[in-house]
Amino acid sequence: MPNHSGRDYVRAAEKAGMTTRTGKGNHVVITAKDGHTMTIPAHRELRNGTESKVIKWLLKYGVIVGFLFIVYYVNFM
Repeated sequence: MPNHSGRDYVRAAEKAGMTTRTGKGNHVVITAKDGHTMTIPAHRELRNGTESKVIKWLLKYGVIVGFLFIVYYVNFM
């Protein structure tokens, strides 16, 4: 599976209702509804470890990122 850009994950989080703001340089800070944040580099292609952490964090908050970036939001509460 090819690595995706950080912007792809930011768009997925925005579709799920999370708020975003710019961070330092080319990084974006995503805030979940419970106040937890994650900084995602807005690089053209994320490294495997970084991409894995981003996917795990999004899954924790119910954002399911599938192949070709079909985004589903599951409300656990």
